[in-house]
Amino acid sequence: MSWRRKGTTPSVTELTRIEKVLEGDPAIRRWLGPKTSPATKRSGELLYFAPETVAVAEALVVQHLSPERAPVGKVLLVAVEVLGIGSRRESVTEVGSQ
Repeated sequence: MSWRRKGTTPSVTELTRIEKVLEGDPAIRRWLGPKTSPATKRSGELLYFAPETVAVAEALVVQHLSPERAPVGKVLLVAVEVLGIGSRRESVTEVGSQ
């Protein structure tokens, strides 16, 4: 689960897996934008993914996790951090305590 080649971007297979996990969660699905980020398959075919999907996959790579093999719970946890979900609650708490 933790091995990854150095200096590579997420592959189409990894992005597809992350996309399925994110779209499978109703709370995170609504945070995904339109599919505008291109990714090229080995065959040269061009596929598009939501920028949020690419950001979550890249965040997993930075944490030395394979987006294709990372546990679903870890993917969702990273998605919440990357997308800033729940940060609104923190800002309201800070304003209320001042």
